[in-house]
Amino acid sequence: MAPSAALVVIVSLITVLYMGLWRGLWFDELLHFAMGGMTFEYLVRTIDYTTIHVNHGQTGFYMLVDWVLLQLFGASAFVLRLPSVISGVVLLVSVVVFLRFKGFSWRWQALGLMVIGANESLVFYMGEARPYMPLAASAVAMLAYYSLDSARRRTWWARILAVIGFLVGAAMHPYWIFIWFGIAILSFFDARIAGRGPQSMKEVWRYLAPSLVLPSIVIYLVLGQLTWMRRVINFGWDRDSLYNWASLINAFIQDHLAFLPYVYPRRFGTGEVNAGVMIPAIAILLGILIAGLLVARRRLWTTKLIAPSLLLLLATATSLFVSYLSYRSQYIIFERQWVAGMALSGVAVTWFFAEWWKQARDQPRFTRIPVFLFVGLTLVAFAISMVSQLFITVERFQSWQQIKQDTRSVDELFQLAAGIEYFLYEPMGPEQGYGYLASVNVARGGPVWEGFVRWYNSQAGMRQDYREVDSNWSDAIWPEPSPQSFLCLPERQWECPVP
Repeated sequence: MAPSAALVVIVSLITVLYMGLWRGLWFDELLHFAMGGMTFEYLVRTIDYTTIHVNHGQTGFYMLVDWVLLQLFGASAFVLRLPSVISGVVLLVSVVVFLRFKGFSWRWQALGLMVIGANESLVFYMGEARPYMPLAASAVAMLAYYSLDSARRRTWWARILAVIGFLVGAAMHPYWIFIWFGIAILSFFDARIAGRGPQSMKEVWRYLAPSLVLPSIVIYLVLGQLTWMRRVINFGWDRDSLYNWASLINAFIQDHLAFLPYVYPRRFGTGEVNAGVMIPAIAILLGILIAGLLVARRRLWTTKLIAPSLLLLLATATSLFVSYLSYRSQYIIFERQWVAGMALSGVAVTWFFAEWWKQARDQPRFTRIPVFLFVGLTLVAFAISMVSQLFITVERFQSWQQIKQDTRSVDELFQLAAGIEYFLYEPMGPEQGYGYLASVNVARGGPVWEGFVRWYNSQAGMRQDYREVDSNWSDAIWPEPSPQSFLCLPERQWECPVP
């Protein structure tokens, strides 16, 4: 198989298995899906009302894109998740671009893709309609762009990476700003180590790509001021009962060293990986082996190992920082908050071992043991990830056939779901939440049902008790209430404003 064909096969395999085929919509995605039944005015109002409540920490840009797609194509889970699917492909392409222009062969590029594909906690979000995968793609796209010389930055494909990495990334997620800052500093440092870094202040300014960075910062600040920056929420939950630190530490190690294999199929987007002591133990032993070889064989040391080590440090630091933000807000620490760190760490470990291999080729064979271990563990981890998701995808396809056969009327389905307050990831009946109703809507096609707007109006930020006390900028644009604001679930009529 030709090298380029092999890379395309790996990218395609990861994309197909993790794009969420036949997977039901859960609560976070339903917040996007239900907007498809809104008018443009009410969509903007909803973004305004909810990004300081139920959609806290969101810029609203993904929601706007989803609304446009749902207007064009109707109720479709694939269309709803399309921004994340595209972002996932951009992430994988950016890995290839970065490693290729660092001078590594297609085999190392393939290994880099496999490390990303082995990280089920990361690539799961290729198939979820929330801005996690766009953030991960933005991080690696910016890293890849900064690795290019000025001539290559002017190519069409580099411009695409730049738009997604900088402009789209800034529009998508509040974490973009400090991830860009860290990547810019690290990339500048790496360029100086390699002897091709900018020397004068003018060259530094040009290297940082101000034509991309400045508009991105403007987008970031404007959207932020309209949405998530208006309110920092402290949830006030009890930290002692909120965090399982042993599980979180285990998940943190696994998610940032995803080439270490474990059997824990990623079916849902919440709940930490818990592979026991195996992953930390392997990580510690591998670290001891690397440190021992560097001490015993000083010729293995090269300054080229510094930058990938710093990238791994940056990756873990960003994840720790966002975890601290959750801790400070007395909020749950989710693995999905680490997506940018997970993506960058996958690039970092591949880069590190690729540089090690270059240095060890002229050394005794035993100095190559870390590379052999890395390659072997990556192949096993990638195979486990692909096989597990293949079986899960087949199961979802079989469950989807049952959903397609549901012939109950829309009114009957909403009556059966009345009063349901919880959500399952893969509901198989209306009594298991409104996510099932969304799956039936998707299976039947057509526009998004108006009943989901009624459901949305019961959420935090949308109810009349919130609107009476919140200061919302969209009310200045449309002083009169939207007709859709009076839609309510029958069992929650008391929450509705009176026309």
